[in-house]
Amino acid sequence: MRMIEKEDHREKRSDVRLPSTMLVEVSTAGRLLFKGRLRDISRNSLYIDVCTGIEKIQFTDNREQVELKVINESNSITLNLAASVARYDSEGVALLFSSIN
Repeated sequence: MRMIEKEDHREKRSDVRLPSTMLVEVSTAGRLLFKGRLRDISRNSLYIDVCTGIEKIQFTDNREQVELKVINESNSITLNLAASVARYDSEGVALLFSSIN
């Protein structure tokens, strides 16, 4: 999801964002990039509050295959995503994805 110009201090988005607090781990090529907590998720994007280490991550605009491990109290599921970084800030990162396997 690309940043949209704000008009009257409200964002115009066509997709609904659902709040979440699940723990996640993001990896690529078998290497853990970061751990965090989902803030919200929509049809083709998500925002992760990164717990630690965001200042050490080298973000690019390239679409990459990433593994998103979503963890709740009793189990976890791993999603394989073709994703790119839509934006990042001092709190976390927004990922834009085109496919989920």
